[in-house]
Order: sequence, then C-alpha cells, then structure tokens
Amino acid sequence: MTFFSNEEIENLLEIKKKSDERIKCLKNMINHEEQSQLYLRPILAKYCKHEWRDEGSSSVENNSYDWRCSKCSLLKTFCEELGVLQDNIGGNSQSS
Repeated sequence: MTFFSNEEIENLLEIKKKSDERIKCLKNMINHEEQSQLYLRPILAKYCKHEWRDEGSSSVENNSYDWRCSKCSLLKTFCEELGVLQDNIGGNSQSS
C-alpha cells in the first residue's frame, strides 16, 4: 500500500480546492448563458424561419408529436404558445 506524506496530502487538497473553484466558476458561467438565452427565445420564435423536424417523441395524452426547429432549437409548442409561429414543416414556410 502506498502512503502519502502530509505535504503531498496538502498539495492534493490544494489541487482539489482550486478544481472546486473552477467548477463553481464554470457553473456560474453556464447559468448566466442559460439566463441570457431566455431573452433570445421570444425573438427567435418570432423571427427565425423555422425548419421543423420531428423530435422522435410523442405524447400519449394528446396524441401529438414534438417538433423542434433545426435552426433555433425551439419547440413548436413554445412558438405556438407565444402566438408567433411561422409554420415550416417539411420546408414549406407559411405564416400564421
């Protein structure tokens, strides 16, 4: 079995502490980016020329399929809820 000296343990603890600080910083950066995207969603919902693709999942409750825009990644249901949907299933653009 390998034993570590107190100095080596202290060094490892310092490395872990710095790693924890970087992880916390990265989590804060990701959270900030996610919050920033919340402001973009309504703009993209209205102005993106959506290209809807079948998400491959369906809802048993309402017998519907999920559609996601291949350009902006928004769900079609989100755009419908905002009332700004430009329908473009299969590449045929129609304003609603």
